[in-house]
Amino acid sequence: MDADKLSEAAKHVLLAHHSVFSSIIIDGEKICLKRAEDYSLDIPVITLSEAELKDYRNQFSKPFNLMNSRLFRIEIVKTEKSVYLFNDFHHILFDGTSVGIYTAQLKEVLEGREIPTEEYDYFDYVTDQNADDESYKKAEEYFATMLSMCEKSDEITPDLTGNLDGGSVAVSSVPFDMAKVDE
Repeated sequence: MDADKLSEAAKHVLLAHHSVFSSIIIDGEKICLKRAEDYSLDIPVITLSEAELKDYRNQFSKPFNLMNSRLFRIEIVKTEKSVYLFNDFHHILFDGTSVGIYTAQLKEVLEGREIPTEEYDYFDYVTDQNADDESYKKAEEYFATMLSMCEKSDEITPDLTGNLDGGSVAVSSVPFDMAKVDE
């Protein structure tokens, strides 16, 4: 796989979901999630040996600075054997369902298909919820329908602190149609 093509595909998917670029701020005495004003994204590409990769993978996931910074990290690692996409998303923005959507959309883009840009996000939902009008009721019905197949509860894994008992590094692998990717 070409690292530049993977980088562009990952950017394309993330830019379709502007909420991922949100940050946490303190507004008076309240802690709030703030809509991003900057959607620029640079995905570093580094070169390592396969031997160095395991240590790098174990050190990649680390605690986030929650205040006024992005709540995700993304890098591409090239080795003599392969190209790897490293992602670390804070659970505030990304849950298991999000991982599935992200991975499926990344596959779609890499195979040359278009993905939709998110038209209604969490910030729209909160605005409508606070408006207490007909648009909120429609949005509530929309999300109830969209989430009807999702689990109702979630167990949040603690952040990875270097102690593997406190969290875990997950590895996800999705088969790609490499003939389509190479086109």
